[in-house]
Amino acid sequence: MSEAQTGDRIRQLVRAADRMAMDQYGHSPSTLKPDGSWVTPADGAIERFLRRELMALFHGDVGIFGEEQGWSGDRRASYIAILDPIDGTAAFRSRIPVWGISLAVFKQQAKTDLWEPLAGIFSMPAAKHVFLSAHGKSAEWNAAPLSIPSVQSGIRKSDYLGISSDAQHWDLRRYPGKLRSFGVSGYEVILVATGTLQASFLTRFHFYDIAAAAMVLWQAGGGLYRLSGEPVTPTEMVRKTRDQPEASEAPIIACHPAHLEALLEMNFRPL
Repeated sequence: MSEAQTGDRIRQLVRAADRMAMDQYGHSPSTLKPDGSWVTPADGAIERFLRRELMALFHGDVGIFGEEQGWSGDRRASYIAILDPIDGTAAFRSRIPVWGISLAVFKQQAKTDLWEPLAGIFSMPAAKHVFLSAHGKSAEWNAAPLSIPSVQSGIRKSDYLGISSDAQHWDLRRYPGKLRSFGVSGYEVILVATGTLQASFLTRFHFYDIAAAAMVLWQAGGGLYRLSGEPVTPTEMVRKTRDQPEASEAPIIACHPAHLEALLEMNFRPL
C-alpha cells in the first residue's frame, strides 16, 4: 500500500471514530481521573477501535500510544501512532464543540532512530472542522490548503496568545496582546496554524495531546519551540512519548518562526 493510500485509510478510520464520538456527544457518563481530567466511555471505545484498526492496517508493524490505555504493539516497530481519542473531554461531556480526535502516525527513517511525519489528523466533528497533515508534506483544513497567513514582525495589541489552564502560575504581563485559553492543547496549536492565534504558550500538556496538531502546524509553516529557542522535532516527540509518555513536558511556544524572537523577549517565567 502506498503512503497516499495509507493516509486515505487513516482518514477513513478517523471519520469512523468521529461517528462513534458524535453518537455519545454530550450524554456519555463521565468520571474524574486522578489528575483531575475527565474520561468517558467514548474515550475508551474510540481508542480501542483505532488501536485495532491501526494494527491491522500496518500488519502489526506499529507501536501505538493512547492517552487512556498507554502502549500496545512493538515500540521498535517501523511506525509509531500517537492518539488522543478525545482531546477536550470536559467540553465533549458538556456538549461544547471545542474538542477533537487526534491521531498522528510517524514513520521511522531506515536503520535509524529518526522519525518523520506520515499522517496527522485533528478532527472536530461537532464543529465540522478537519485539520490534516497529508502524508507529512502539506496541511489542509476541510480539504483546502492551509498555511499560516502573512506574518508581520513584532507583537501588536490586536494579537492573541493561547495559554494553558495553569497560566495563572506564569508571568505573562509583558505580552502586549490578548490572552485566550480554550482548554484543548491540540486545538490551540491548530489555531496557530490558521493564524487565529499569533502563538500558543503551552505549559500544561503532553506530546500525545498535540502530536497530530503539531504535524499540521509544521506543514502550515509554523513550529514548536522550547524557551531556549530550540525547535521540537518529530523525532523528539516520538522518543519522549515512547520512553517517558507521562512525564511533564517543559513549556513550549507554538508559532511562526518569524514571531519567535519577539515572543522569547517576553521572558515568560513562572511566578
